[in-house]
Amino acid sequence: AWYRRDNQMANNLQQLMDNVQEHFGVILKDKQREAMVTFMSGYDVFVVQPTGYGNSVIFGFLPYAFHLYKGKAVYH
Repeated sequence: AWYRRDNQMANNLQQLMDNVQEHFGVILKDKQREAMVTFMSGYDVFVVQPTGYGNSVIFGFLPYAFHLYKGKAVYH
């Protein structure tokens, strides 16, 4: 994937996704993880996956991921 060009950023974001998984007690699918890492890297993301794949997980976990990454509370 494109985000592997910047190894430090990729490592930080992959560790962030590990923390999100641990906090919520789930294992993110590869495409969920890729979409979140891509978005957190500053790119626009459009995800099209079948019903039941877990697209809502991406949307639901991003506020917590931003909180960890930026140190700001963005959810209630």
